[in-house]
Amino acid sequence: MKKTITFLLYFSVFMISGCSKDFLNESNPNTLSEETFWQTPADVDRALAGCYSALQNNQMYNGSANYTTAGLIRLDIITDDSYANNQGIDGGAVARGEHSPTDGYVNGLWTGCYRLIARCNVFLENVDRVTSVPEASRNTMKAEVRFLRALAYQNLAMIFRDVPLITKTQTLAESKVPKNLNSEINAFIISELKDISSSADLPITATAVGRVEKGAALALLARQYLYVKDYPNAAATAKTVMDIPNRYDLKTPDSTLFKLAGESSKEIIFRVAYAGPSLGVGSGYAGYFSPAPPVGYVALPNLANEFYFKDGKPKSTSALYVPSNELTNRDPRFDATFLTSKSLFRGKPLTANNLVPTGYRVRKFTEETSIVNFDSGQDFYVIRYPEVLLTRAEALVESGSYTESEVDGLIDKVRARATMPTVEAVEGTNLSQAQLRAIIRHERRVELAFEGLRFYDLKRWGIYEQEAVTKYLAVDKAAIPGLQGRLLIGEVKHSVFPIPQRELDANNALVQADEWK
Repeated sequence: MKKTITFLLYFSVFMISGCSKDFLNESNPNTLSEETFWQTPADVDRALAGCYSALQNNQMYNGSANYTTAGLIRLDIITDDSYANNQGIDGGAVARGEHSPTDGYVNGLWTGCYRLIARCNVFLENVDRVTSVPEASRNTMKAEVRFLRALAYQNLAMIFRDVPLITKTQTLAESKVPKNLNSEINAFIISELKDISSSADLPITATAVGRVEKGAALALLARQYLYVKDYPNAAATAKTVMDIPNRYDLKTPDSTLFKLAGESSKEIIFRVAYAGPSLGVGSGYAGYFSPAPPVGYVALPNLANEFYFKDGKPKSTSALYVPSNELTNRDPRFDATFLTSKSLFRGKPLTANNLVPTGYRVRKFTEETSIVNFDSGQDFYVIRYPEVLLTRAEALVESGSYTESEVDGLIDKVRARATMPTVEAVEGTNLSQAQLRAIIRHERRVELAFEGLRFYDLKRWGIYEQEAVTKYLAVDKAAIPGLQGRLLIGEVKHSVFPIPQRELDANNALVQADEWK
């Protein structure tokens, strides 16, 4: 029986649903067996590809020709940034606040992360059997896979809080495991990322598009430190990324950054890479039915209003605001992020029936030239350099040990790429900690919109209830009849997702989160 289970594990672990650029191309995995696998360098390459391709799963970073699936990218729909325009998509119930432990999106997030973890565990336990691969190469690949596993656990810890920590392949007898505390998961993530980023195993520049490099491990570690409020280490680790010579910069214009033409940008630290377009292995997360823009989710007005004008002021006070066309004199990130009645999409204005009640559709990551719009070569950027700069700025301010000039300088670097004025020019000098905190949070929101981080930010700042519920009601819900079905009112439990019921049924050692009992 054990041999049969092992074979099924290998078969399921290495069945690959898509491929990322050239390095993920691989042969038919249907011939795998316990006896014949882990013999050759080609086996190792195929297994590594299996780990990376798990990121493309519909429940992770959505590599499907089907916009109804969502994954981690769509966590924004439960925040003040966006909403599920099509109520039938995965996450529609979450956006309304009607989800439960049986919801498909909830289950998909859990399953997607643990699928990746299982593949990583198999790889780490077996790769050293293939001694024909040089030890240095095996060590590099193990570091990459440990990064991927840490990324999966970071998402699990932020979404579900307490989850099982599984670091080895399991037999059937070992499959019933209890939850680990969130603090234990966080400690594991930090330990793993510290170890691999301090070693010589990861290259400064990734060996192929989409693979892990040293800066990615450090940047994810800085993010993790920020999430657990270890501000001194978050600031120091972000600085280590910044100090990598000639590796990262902010020179790609916003107008091309989130297009195929922007994928060579040196600000992309880690991505989920997709081949294509029109190869059957592309991404579908920003797919659309031409000539309409993406339909899965729409932006909310209060997010759009956070994008200032070229004088660094909001439309409520800016002399540059033109009521007849809010694109005029706007922060360039606005047009790179949204589609409005004044926008050009695929070179043409949107028609009235392609608009939505909120007035804002999402342009970011939408590749507008492909004919096969659900099979795009557009990569998803998991970590970008601006996040590192803002992480250091936030960590310095929250630590209470900072100079205003350095914090301003970090924010100004992000603004400069968008040709926006400096902090001093707009907000002045001698700013308080509270004022700097507000500026940094605003900059994170507009710079990182629709990159899957808003839910995590609101949660770690302790303001999810305030921003996603109260502010939403005040700014958006009352004015937009089509969105009045959202039921997040007063529900603190929505900041923690329930453990899927099917996991509880299969594993009697698991206990549901208190908020969902």
